[in-house]
Amino acid sequence: MVSEYTETDRDGQRVGVGRYRLGMLDCKTSAGGVRLAGFLTGAPRSLRETAVQQIQQVGYKPEEVRHIVMTHMHVDHGGGLADFPQAKIHIYKDEYEAILHPQTLLEKQFYIPAHWVHGPDWAVHSLNGAQWFDHPCTDPLPIEGVDIRLIPFPGHSRGLCAVAIALPDERWLLHCGGAYYQRKQVNLSIPFRPPPGLVLRILLIGDILHVSKLRALRERLGERLTIFCSHDPVELEEVARV
Repeated sequence: MVSEYTETDRDGQRVGVGRYRLGMLDCKTSAGGVRLAGFLTGAPRSLRETAVQQIQQVGYKPEEVRHIVMTHMHVDHGGGLADFPQAKIHIYKDEYEAILHPQTLLEKQFYIPAHWVHGPDWAVHSLNGAQWFDHPCTDPLPIEGVDIRLIPFPGHSRGLCAVAIALPDERWLLHCGGAYYQRKQVNLSIPFRPPPGLVLRILLIGDILHVSKLRALRERLGERLTIFCSHDPVELEEVARV
C-alpha cells in the first residue's frame, strides 16, 4: 500500500514521483531521511496513509499479512515493516547487504535503520542459476500457492529487484519497483526519453540502464505481461483491474 501524490509531466501526463510508503513510525517520530523524502515529494505524514491502516480500510487484519516482498529498501519503500511484525520479509541478498553495510553517501541517506530496528523476520534470497525469460532470477520464493521470483535490476539501488508473479494462463505481473518511474518509459509506441532535469537523471540512473530490457520483455511477451513500477498512479489503477 502506498500514498499517492500526483504530479504532471511536461506532456500533461500524470506521474507519481510522490509515491511514498508510510509507516506508523514515519508519521510519529520520523528520521531525517524520511522528513527529507516527504519534503521532496510533498507527502504529508498522515496515519490514514500508512500501509497498516490502508490494509484495514480494505477489510483485512494486519496480522493476516504473512509475507512482504521488497523490491528494495529505500526510505520511500521500507517504512511500515514494523507495523507487520509477524510477516516474513523477503529481500534480495545484495539489498540486504546494502542496508546493513552502506558503502556510499547516497546509500547512507536512502536507508533508514529505524525501519528495521524491530528485528524483522528476514528471508534473504540469492541467485542459484534459475532464469526468468533469459533474466537471472531467484528460485520461486517459499510462499505456498504462488510462484513469485526476484529478478535483480541493480542501479537505482544496489540490490533492486523486480518481482515477477505468475498468473493463470501463463500470464505474469512484473512489479519493477524503482527500475523506471513513468509508464511512457516502457510504452512501446513511444520512443524512450531520459527523465528531465539533472537531479532526476542522477537519482533515476538505474531506470535509464534497464528501460531497454523492460521494453524488450514487453515486446516479447505482449499481453502475457503486465508491468508496473512504484511511482506511476495510472499503472497502479490498471494493475488493480488485472
